[in-house]
Amino acid sequence: MVIQDIKISNNTLYLILCSFILINLYITNTIVITDEIIHDTFSLEISSEEIRQILLFKKKYGWISYVAQPMALLIKIYFTAGCLFMGLMIYDVRVKFSKILRTVLLGEFVFVIYTVFRLGFIYTKDFSSLEQIQKFWPLSLFSLFSSDSIPQWLFYPLYTINIAEIAYWLVLSLGLTYLIKTKFLQSLKTVLTSYGAGLLLWMVFLVFVQLYFLESV
Repeated sequence: MVIQDIKISNNTLYLILCSFILINLYITNTIVITDEIIHDTFSLEISSEEIRQILLFKKKYGWISYVAQPMALLIKIYFTAGCLFMGLMIYDVRVKFSKILRTVLLGEFVFVIYTVFRLGFIYTKDFSSLEQIQKFWPLSLFSLFSSDSIPQWLFYPLYTINIAEIAYWLVLSLGLTYLIKTKFLQSLKTVLTSYGAGLLLWMVFLVFVQLYFLESV
């Protein structure tokens, strides 16, 4: 049986993904990023009263992240599916958008696995600041360099290209191979020229925004 044939609706797959994301977020906010971590991060930079205000802000408005994450996931899923849909149209291949969407939803479980892997490593390591946690991206291009030697505007591109992202491309390619009954390499080419191009443009945009704000400061 091909995984695409499993009788689970796209909506159900999305809800399952959201469940994993929210559980990960809850563990991160309650077990990983503790009040102690926040205090140790800012204790040498700001006063105790300002740290107390940060902690109060976290408790009062922390719920926003639980709403924002599912919304961000939905945008990403439709962005990726849209890129693939347009890529297939360029090659004059017609596939229902819902089927492409399903392929993308299944591919997103790659990032769930990577997130669990990363969270497990963070939990076992003795991190003492938010910066150390934010800069921990195992099996990524970012992990190959010393963070002190990398300009800040390169952080996002380098940690985005990781083992999960590459596996994601492969899963999407396998899904398209099944959908359009073509060779894997042709599907991979479609993924790279559509979603890959979209991801590249997104990273360039974010780098541009970061450089603009860094120069403005």
